[in-house]
Amino acid sequence: AELKHFRRRVQMIAQNPFEAFDPRQSIASSLDQALRIHKLGTKEQRQERIRRAMEQTGLIPAADFLERYPHELSGGQLQRIAIIRATLLEPVLLVADEPVSMLDVSVRADILNQFLDLQEQRGIAVILITHDIAVARYLSNRIAVMYLGMFVETGPADLVIDQPQHPYTRALLSHTLTIDEDAIAERVDITGDPATPMNLKPGCRFANRCPFVFDRCRSETPVLRETMPGKQVACHLFSE
Repeated sequence: AELKHFRRRVQMIAQNPFEAFDPRQSIASSLDQALRIHKLGTKEQRQERIRRAMEQTGLIPAADFLERYPHELSGGQLQRIAIIRATLLEPVLLVADEPVSMLDVSVRADILNQFLDLQEQRGIAVILITHDIAVARYLSNRIAVMYLGMFVETGPADLVIDQPQHPYTRALLSHTLTIDEDAIAERVDITGDPATPMNLKPGCRFANRCPFVFDRCRSETPVLRETMPGKQVACHLFSE
């Protein structure tokens, strides 16, 4: 019962919407199943709840989509429906794993705006997992940069992107395309091979590739330290 309660409050949006649905079930059946599992409403109430959610998302008329099967929809339509299925359960947290990386550029903004609406109108928190810095900046209030499973820099989105401090964050941003010539930072090149995650040794996980490495980096694992208000960096360059 405790796990079932947790699953309702925390939902996930997968990267590939075509693998997130049972191909043998219609859209109506997939959406209704989520509500039935958690015993939310009568059949008529569930149908009305689904119809209203579809139309609020712009899938109008809802009847044209509900009787279709996943392969009959576009990736953008199916990802919208995946978000609907998750939010029908009124979660407090959504984990979105690269939710737009497989979608056409023309529909990405619509999906991202749907997440923003969920944050602003319903107060749902979103953890966005992405390799796209532009997407992270557009959607996020806070950003955590990860390298080999470890957070290396965290803080407010604008602060992390405009004032990157960890060498890995600086390298990522220096290789990001921009239309703002003034925002182009000095290129930080990454060379060498990453450490194997199967046998991590003491020291910084980025040491083998860092252009600023020194002896301490290879023997002592850095921890997150506050470098400015709200900002934390795991790097010996910023140790006391």
